[in-house]
Amino acid sequence: TPARAHYRVPDIPPLGLTKSLQAYASAAMDISDGLIGDLKKLCAASNFGANLKLEAVPISGGARAKASVPDILAACTAGDDYQCLFTAPKAARNALARDEMGFAHIGVMTAESGVRASFHETAVELPKKVGFEHKT
Repeated sequence: TPARAHYRVPDIPPLGLTKSLQAYASAAMDISDGLIGDLKKLCAASNFGANLKLEAVPISGGARAKASVPDILAACTAGDDYQCLFTAPKAARNALARDEMGFAHIGVMTAESGVRASFHETAVELPKKVGFEHKT
């Protein structure tokens, strides 16, 4: 069918991820409604905020080299990521950098609520729609 032609099989995180999360994560959730939208949910649930470094967000394929800020924001708000977002103590940063899972350090949690984004230390305004919104 035409709809099936556009369906993509998501890249599911490997099961080995669970061992790393158990060892290091202080909070974790799936990213399925867009990275920024789900990050906002994680921040609200934990009473923290976040500074997101857009230049550090992994983008699949060879698109990273050519990605503009609008491209990265589109990727961070589109949804259907099927990856894991987690926080870990600063003391775990070196161990995570060496972990075989190849984690990306995309920002830091802050005491100030809300999500802020930057691109190479320049503040970036977030779009109004930051992810898929479920209707209830």
